[in-house]
Amino acid sequence: MLSGYASGGQAALPLAAGLAALAIAPPVLKTAMPGRAALGIGVTGLFGILMLGVFFGELPGSQATVLFLSPLAAWISELPILRARKPWIVAAACLALAAIPVAVVLFLAQYEFAKNMEAQPGGYEDDAY
Repeated sequence: MLSGYASGGQAALPLAAGLAALAIAPPVLKTAMPGRAALGIGVTGLFGILMLGVFFGELPGSQATVLFLSPLAAWISELPILRARKPWIVAAACLALAAIPVAVVLFLAQYEFAKNMEAQPGGYEDDAY
């Protein structure tokens, strides 16, 4: 939404909800998770949402690339030093390492958004009542 294309962010909500349901359902229902299908849907959906931001919004290609590649940080769980750890430690490390590039891109996008809003007439300082 900070890339100038608000409906692209809204389009990602159903995708995120569906993937969250796929992640929550197997432990609750005691069934096997369809891992490859969920991975394919997630990667394809992420690529589509990012391309919406690049081509219809103002998301720079470099930031879109970082966002697309950030889930690869989950490969940290394949390191020998982490294999012997408890699963929640490995999951926390994967989540933290995948969240770091996303947080950096979000900070940069918010900074650019705020800078552009201040430069425009009717920006932040004109909103004071």
